[in-house]
Amino acid sequence: MVEALIETDSICIFFQPIVSIRHTKVIGLEALARAYDEQGELIAPSFLFAQAKKEGVSFALDKFVRKKAIHAFAPTIKLTQGCFYF
Repeated sequence: MVEALIETDSICIFFQPIVSIRHTKVIGLEALARAYDEQGELIAPSFLFAQAKKEGVSFALDKFVRKKAIHAFAPTIKLTQGCFYF
């Protein structure tokens, strides 16, 4: 199941801001992986990563998500100087 999600590029990356309460500003961005099934329904991240472990493809999923996050972050680098990326 997880390999099929990777092969069909059914995993999306979203950014979540990390806000400093002390400085009242965004200090970083966290990449969140979200996968969708054939019907377009969201697959819970906890289920996705547990299923990857069960199928023995945790490394492949991690690598795919990290590469996709790096590509998604690239255009924001100049816009978000001084931010941390997670």
